Amino acid sequence: FGYGVYLSVDQALLVDVLPNKEAAGKDLSILNMSTTAGATLGPIITSVIVTVTGSYAIAFPVAMASAVFGALAIFRIKHIR
Repeated sequence: FGYGVYLSVDQALLVDVLPNKEAAGKDLSILNMSTTAGATLGPIITSVIVTVTGSYAIAFPVAMASAVFGALAIFRIKHIR
């Protein structure tokens, strides 16, 4: 339920910050592909880290650094109507 609420609010935010309303479908499809790519690459990268190191000890700091990087990237959104 919580993730569904998050996705709805996220999509609403994305529609609000799109630069060209007439190309919203194309822009949202690119955003969807990037979200899907992240969800696909996350487990692949984690499995490579665990296979190479034999432990999850490095996977968690990598995940934390990725989350911080994502949070910092959000700060680039300057204005929401």
